[in-house]
Amino acid sequence: MPETEKITIMLPGYFPPSLNVTSGQHWAKTRKHKKLAEKHLLVACLRKFGRVPVFEGKVTLQVFRYIAGRRQMMDPDNLGGSQKPLIDAMRKPKSHRNSKGRQGGLGIIEDDDPSLLELLEPEQHKVTKDELKGESIACIIEITGRRVDA
Repeated sequence: MPETEKITIMLPGYFPPSLNVTSGQHWAKTRKHKKLAEKHLLVACLRKFGRVPVFEGKVTLQVFRYIAGRRQMMDPDNLGGSQKPLIDAMRKPKSHRNSKGRQGGLGIIEDDDPSLLELLEPEQHKVTKDELKGESIACIIEITGRRVDA
């Protein structure tokens, strides 16, 4: 049985929009946020690992928001809600009885069900642009669990 592993994925120049932005939007617009998160995740994974990492079973996930310059800190409730597109982009698609599968993500985690995902409180930090390599925002995701692709 593979041991627990912790990986870090950095998405420079990107963090999903706040809950204030996405709340009440048409489903097609919220789907665009998920697809954008998926794109950023895919590029970051390919650059760092050469493939998409895959975890099996229960995982622990924490999201960090780093901002620089004139960017504002998010309210805690908006910060928590903004994680949804990222988590949806990470989960594996499910098949349904009517054979129409749910719009899937990259399959990094099995599912966002509470029995398979321990979601830690998100954090945000104000840093300098030098620390973000010239960017004004970055998202860092830490995933701990049983990695099966390595």
